[in-house]
Amino acid sequence: MVQTLDSTTDLVVFGFQKMRQGNVIQVFKPTNNLQHIYTGAWNKIYRRQLVSGLLFPPGRFLKIWLLRQLRSYGLVM
Repeated sequence: MVQTLDSTTDLVVFGFQKMRQGNVIQVFKPTNNLQHIYTGAWNKIYRRQLVSGLLFPPGRFLKIWLLRQLRSYGLVM
């Protein structure tokens, strides 16, 4: 799914493929359902104001930390 971005867009999520030995083993497609978004930080673009000043804490598991941060902004239930 491709959508047009505007000045109100806070988060862009990209699809990706898991591969093993050159073969695609799983395809992840972007979704508008925040409950089903892959929580890695690397396949997303965030509005600068949304994440400015946030640093990944040493030794913390990224997925859990990122979900907590997005929930604190009311972006994920």
